[in-house]
Amino acid sequence: AGHLKKYLDNAEPSKGFSALPAANYDIKPYGGVNGFTAKGKDYARKAVRFERRLELAMEGHRFFDLQRWDVAEPGYMASLLNTYMQKEVAKFEFYLPDPLTYDILKNKTFVKGKHEIYAIPQVQIDQSADAAGPTLIQNPNHN
Repeated sequence: AGHLKKYLDNAEPSKGFSALPAANYDIKPYGGVNGFTAKGKDYARKAVRFERRLELAMEGHRFFDLQRWDVAEPGYMASLLNTYMQKEVAKFEFYLPDPLTYDILKNKTFVKGKHEIYAIPQVQIDQSADAAGPTLIQNPNHN
């Protein structure tokens, strides 16, 4: 009890483990003299984006990541989605002339600042209520 297994020689683990009690280990803060310091939200965001770029390379995520983060061509995804919707509505009009089938889509457009996130269903907001009122609030621009 109180011992951690530590290799005697990291280069040759077959030499066995030390019998040094864990209480005698020298524990130091990570990162040198002053310890770990966070570099901020922007640095963390850049690191996460770089990690996604590496981990999901060649899986078709890059285009959508760039558009979701709005860093490649700001506003490009909105115009792309609106063009796509116009083409889909035109298809509905041609193949399904009954107006009830495509009227729902006809005047829909992607709105930047609103459609990047989903609206919270009202039933979920109602179910989250306690004595003080609802604990969930609707996402911005979805009121």
